[in-house]
Amino acid sequence: MYNGLDGDDEKGEAPPQSFQKSKTAEIPDINYDRKMENQNHHNQRKVVSPPQLPRKDDVQKKILEQGFAKYCQQTTLHGWQYVDSEEGLVRKGLWVLVVLTVVAASVAFMVMNIQEFIKATTVTSINSTTASLKDIMFPGAIVCNVNQVSASFLANLGVKQDKTAKLLFDQFITGPKNMNATMTPQEQARLNELMVKLKTEYGWNDTVKFQVLASQNCSDMLILTEWMSQPPYKFYDAYQTATDYGACCLITPFLDFVYNKTKDKPPSTYSGMDYHHIPKGARNGIKNGLELMLDVESYDYAYFPRGAKGFRVVLADSRDKAVINQDGFYVASGKF
Repeated sequence: MYNGLDGDDEKGEAPPQSFQKSKTAEIPDINYDRKMENQNHHNQRKVVSPPQLPRKDDVQKKILEQGFAKYCQQTTLHGWQYVDSEEGLVRKGLWVLVVLTVVAASVAFMVMNIQEFIKATTVTSINSTTASLKDIMFPGAIVCNVNQVSASFLANLGVKQDKTAKLLFDQFITGPKNMNATMTPQEQARLNELMVKLKTEYGWNDTVKFQVLASQNCSDMLILTEWMSQPPYKFYDAYQTATDYGACCLITPFLDFVYNKTKDKPPSTYSGMDYHHIPKGARNGIKNGLELMLDVESYDYAYFPRGAKGFRVVLADSRDKAVINQDGFYVASGKF
């Protein structure tokens, strides 16, 4: 009989089989195979490292190379395209040498010109201080009133100094500041009306400059004109010419006061051959020149590009067409 003790009973019989199995049996681990499978899979995985980025110096070098190649192919300077397109170190090096030589020569010439410019100064020289005045031709005088449109002309035209006057200035003198700007129908109708009046009453056309009609008359400007102490001319009606500045009065002393074929003729009738008859020769002394008394008529100013009132004067060869804006000098009103 089994008494529940660990040892054998008195009769030497073994314990029951069911009891022996419950004592010696072990509980299996059901997750063992899964753990081993995961461990083997982990050991077999490959470690993938992130891609290696190029260095900053390599990127900048590549950008410079691409930019230089693009410049060589697109520049209009001769020779640079061969530096990039030629194959072989010898041919490429030859073109590099040629281009560098040309660049070095250009820099050298530029430096020489800059140095020469810095050292250069204005030099005024006289060929001869004893040259005879007989070899000198007395110049002609061109006088322009700074005011190129008189207020009295606008009044006779029926125009006040307002937007209507600005329409005339933009049309005939300055041009519109905004070329794309369009006039209103009323402004266009008013401008057309004024242009018709200019044609019918003042004889304006495409060959007559507007300033010649609108500016001060030469006879009103030249109050007194005296040549070489001869009897003066009062309110001399000089030739009014159109210039780059506007309407100006041209005085040619020899043709106006000396030459028998022209001195009694209107200056507008002078021919080209008459100007070729102007002789050389001049005399020194204030009494052997041209004296002018001018009336600026400051009360009649309507259009003048500068704030001061006065004249623009040029002394030049009467046979040449003077450039007033380049060669002229300003003379303010007042006593001299």
